[in-house]
Amino acid sequence: NVDFRYNFWNCGNLFNHNFRERNEIYRFEQIEKNDWKNIQMRILDKYILKSYITTFLVILFSFFVLFLVVDISDRLPRLLRKSAEISDIIAYFVLRIPYLMLLASPVIILLSGLFVMNNLSKYSESIAIRAAGISIFRMITPLIWFGLFFSIFIMFFGDFVLPKAEEYRNYIYTEKIKNMKVKDNK
Repeated sequence: NVDFRYNFWNCGNLFNHNFRERNEIYRFEQIEKNDWKNIQMRILDKYILKSYITTFLVILFSFFVLFLVVDISDRLPRLLRKSAEISDIIAYFVLRIPYLMLLASPVIILLSGLFVMNNLSKYSESIAIRAAGISIFRMITPLIWFGLFFSIFIMFFGDFVLPKAEEYRNYIYTEKIKNMKVKDNK
């Protein structure tokens, strides 16, 4: 389980040294295979995860802008007809973002993974990774972990944040924009 790697740190010029120093040049260092691969994997994981997160954030922002533009163009004339205040309208649309995030997150995660794998393939990085002896499953492991953690985050986000945001959004719409009193069901 030991890998022998050539020691390049003490090389120097072969022709200007005596015989003893030349023999030291060919000295091999013992590096355990697991240590060497773990160092490479950490760098590879960071690289893939960084490109995935940047792609994820770009797509997330694009979806938010797209959904909000469609929502604003659909609902803004009705809200302005009811002579709502600008601050209430802004709060109404900002409180729509948690719903949009929960709605679009599965698609965004899938698209981000596809774009990252496409970029790795486009610049032949996936071929280099495979040539280094790293399996495809090991290559996508950071994406799987990110997807798992983000799914758990979305689950708690949907259970705790979304109901409060929707409740307050409905309160703004019914009481502040429509000027109707909400009956308490308690």
